[in-house]
Amino acid sequence: MVSKTSCVTAGVLHLIGASFFLPQPQNQCSAAPKLGRFLFLLATLLFLGNSKVIPRRYMQMAPGIISFVELLLAVFVQEWLMHVLWCSMERFIHRMARIFCQNCFWCEFGVDTLSTLLMGLSALYVVAEVVCPPKVKAAVERTIGRVLDRLPINRGSGSLVERIKDLRCYVRGAIFFFRLTRDQRMLIINVLEVQVELAKREILEAMQADQGHYQDIAAESEEAAAGMQKQGEDKESLESSLENKEPSSEITKLISNTQNQEKPLHIDSLKHPLEFLGEEEPPECLERQDEPPFQF
Repeated sequence: MVSKTSCVTAGVLHLIGASFFLPQPQNQCSAAPKLGRFLFLLATLLFLGNSKVIPRRYMQMAPGIISFVELLLAVFVQEWLMHVLWCSMERFIHRMARIFCQNCFWCEFGVDTLSTLLMGLSALYVVAEVVCPPKVKAAVERTIGRVLDRLPINRGSGSLVERIKDLRCYVRGAIFFFRLTRDQRMLIINVLEVQVELAKREILEAMQADQGHYQDIAAESEEAAAGMQKQGEDKESLESSLENKEPSSEITKLISNTQNQEKPLHIDSLKHPLEFLGEEEPPECLERQDEPPFQF
């Protein structure tokens, strides 16, 4: 790994504006502030401090030569990353901001600032995930969690926090994947392919089961419709047969017998209602009105 002295020296040379291998840009890369540039520089120095720039077979040389070669390599890598890569990204973002904002100064400044800050934070986060030990990352997570708990975050921002956590998991997975060997990567790819095939098979089986269920329902509905249609046809045929059929001889005989058995009602004469009352005998209670009442 590159020594801390070489990393600090490369950082100080960049801050004072000295360059040995690549010329510095003539003008400023963009109108954005230098905060994103400093974050990217810190990520670069962390990456250099945890990488081996000299092969192991050359480590038996004198320590002074090794330190000098490390310093030269650290300065070269730092200059290339900052003067070429970072400045090119800043210029590209500035051109896109000018096209998007249409010569609005505050819009261009805001887009440049936000974009460079996000790029610097992303680079620093990825390098910290790769470089820092687990204890340091756990301590930083606890500190950030306490700070976020104290902030007045609305309850509606829960989905945003979950998205950030998911993105963090994806970044960690990508970092872990690229740190594996070739054989381990191929093994993981094969496992993922098997999982994808199993998921597709389960989906196809579920679709086939649903299709069979729908076919059964359609067949039952067709059978019910056919049964109802058959009942309607039977009813219509029965009604038509009853309309066209002549009454039987037994029914005609029964009708004639009932007509012969009926006798007309003859009334000799109509009498006044009071006459019927006169013909009846008076009741006993009226005949015994002359008797004395009951005495004890």
